[in-house]
Amino acid sequence: MEQKNWMELLAGQALSKQVYDTNQYTEKYGLALTKADTELLVAERTQTLKEERRVEFGQSILPKIIYVFCDSEYISQSDYTDTLVRLQEIFYS
Repeated sequence: MEQKNWMELLAGQALSKQVYDTNQYTEKYGLALTKADTELLVAERTQTLKEERRVEFGQSILPKIIYVFCDSEYISQSDYTDTLVRLQEIFYS
């Protein structure tokens, strides 16, 4: 079993809350994330950073991606989470 350090856990929890809080803005575009969605996005972020051998200092790019793309007519609720995962992967690649 992989053991995470407490700083990584706290950072993940803080990011999950920050991403979940974007719902207040994105709901007017018909898009919202569940708690499970936010946890998935944070886990995918961590995995992508490891795969790409990258580190991220400061704030995560994920909330910024959400705010920039939430008004896109090409994103719907049914593919919202998958689209965010893919956009995040593209950013870190």
